[in-house]
Amino acid sequence: MEEVISTGKVLRNHCQPQVGASDESIDAASEGRFSDDRPFKCYLACMMGLSHSLKDGKYQADLIIQMADDLLPPEISGKVKHVAEKCRNAGDGIGDQCDMAMALTKCAFDFAPEVRKNFVLIKGNKMNSSWVALVVTTALFVTCRQTSGELTLDEIDKAHMILRKHCQPVTGVSDDVLDATMKGTFADDRNLKCYLACIMGLSHVLKNGKYRADLAVRLADDLLPADLKDKARAVVEKCSTAADGLTDECEMAFAIKKCSYAADPEVRELLL
Repeated sequence: MEEVISTGKVLRNHCQPQVGASDESIDAASEGRFSDDRPFKCYLACMMGLSHSLKDGKYQADLIIQMADDLLPPEISGKVKHVAEKCRNAGDGIGDQCDMAMALTKCAFDFAPEVRKNFVLIKGNKMNSSWVALVVTTALFVTCRQTSGELTLDEIDKAHMILRKHCQPVTGVSDDVLDATMKGTFADDRNLKCYLACIMGLSHVLKNGKYRADLAVRLADDLLPADLKDKARAVVEKCSTAADGLTDECEMAFAIKKCSYAADPEVRELLL
């Protein structure tokens, strides 16, 4: 659950300042008390919007179910899929996305109140619960536009900025080292290595000491612009064994990213 907790914190830190939701209103939701407060409703919409599980006035239940299958542990995925299916129509007839997010979240609690204990929001440095956080945290790298299924380079950059804001302070890597990495200079710097591991961990492609090349290929197919899909897929396949024999996840991430850059510098936009 570490990846989920970390990503939940990233998302909260992104959405809360944008909409001005209070800590009290967010934390109360972990106990099933939903504030009829516009900023709180829009906070939920922001969280769901990052995953595009709520997009253009529609709840993408099928996307939630697919993400649960792809990214969540078996003991959790079944509960998420059950809630997504039960609440598929909870937002029908509601034109406002903030109100829709509120209705969907309340529905989830009504159908499976016990699930909230397994899904995280972050209160300061402490964990609190809400089903919606885990649903969207699994999807941070699955923020595809429902119209085309692809991200633009601008959208990729925005996603990276959210991740960087979390992983850079956590690992202490400097801007200079990161900027040099984008140009192909990989410093033998522990902080950099662990930064790369943090980024890969949030997307779940590096998990429990294993590089999930199959998931990386699937994400490339689902998200990247057409002119990058084949190149990214080829890089992932070429570097699928780059970390073989390594047990430290920071070293693994470093080896994979160096291999990726050497294989095709043109996909460097996907590095950081």
